[in-house]
Amino acid sequence: MANTTKRLAGVTTLTIDGTAYNVAECTYRTGRVKRETISSLNSGAAGYKESLAPGMIKVTILDSAGFAMSLFNGLTNSTVVVGAANGKTVSGSGMWTTEAVEVNAAEGRAEITFEGPALTETGVSSS
Repeated sequence: MANTTKRLAGVTTLTIDGTAYNVAECTYRTGRVKRETISSLNSGAAGYKESLAPGMIKVTILDSAGFAMSLFNGLTNSTVVVGAANGKTVSGSGMWTTEAVEVNAAEGRAEITFEGPALTETGVSSS
């Protein structure tokens, strides 16, 4: 068996409500806190405003004759799980799609964005 301890990127898996999809690209935001700098007119950065940020998983999947892309627009309480090449698993429950799905027919790809509560990361060090 190959030693993959130095693998940082590459092969990624994706399931949405337990169904696996071929993923071409994936980005995520764990959520929790968003900070916005507050500036004053005389001294520049004076501090920051803190607000809660939703979790987000944005995927580009490969289109397939086996499923209708329009079904993704109706997802409002989904579980999305990403398995990263580095061994980390990122998951979100109670997620919904935020954009109408656009399919690039020439490339056979569709981008789908999910948002919801903060994401969970497993397979990571707590230090």
